[in-house]
Amino acid sequence: MEIKFANYKLKGMKSIINLEIEHKKITGLIGNNNDKLLELLSLDTLGTGSLTINDIKINKKNFEPFNKRVRIVEEEINYNYFLPTIKDLMVEEIKINNIKLEDYQKKMRDSLKIVGLSRNYLNRSIITLSSYEKKLVLLAISLISNPTLLIIKEPFKGMDLNHKKELLRF
Repeated sequence: MEIKFANYKLKGMKSIINLEIEHKKITGLIGNNNDKLLELLSLDTLGTGSLTINDIKINKKNFEPFNKRVRIVEEEINYNYFLPTIKDLMVEEIKINNIKLEDYQKKMRDSLKIVGLSRNYLNRSIITLSSYEKKLVLLAISLISNPTLLIIKEPFKGMDLNHKKELLRF
């Protein structure tokens, strides 16, 4: 997915954004106001200015299908004791985002497999996972909805060089 923001501004932003995210490219953003940039890229709300996705000018009428194709991978797993296993987290994600699946069990297993985790992880307790495993689980959860664009917050936080290389390969 290619996204171009030209003279773009979200409500509450002080600056105008001119930004292009190229198709099939890894793009890193650094600096101040990262939360606003993540809000912008998540396509949660439509701002003012020009937004083009895959050479299609986005407006209120055609915004929603693109909005549903973007997933943000959080920095940490936010869980509580009501959702102790990976399976519980994944099922909750499916419910919260109203994701329609024919076989959600298969989709959960497949998402884990894509990131290199076995189906046995479904029954693992969240508190037993390493930082790297937690990041992979977050990626697997985000893949359930078949996103076109993944936005990963702090992708390498707490990882050694080998894990960073593995994640980049993914």
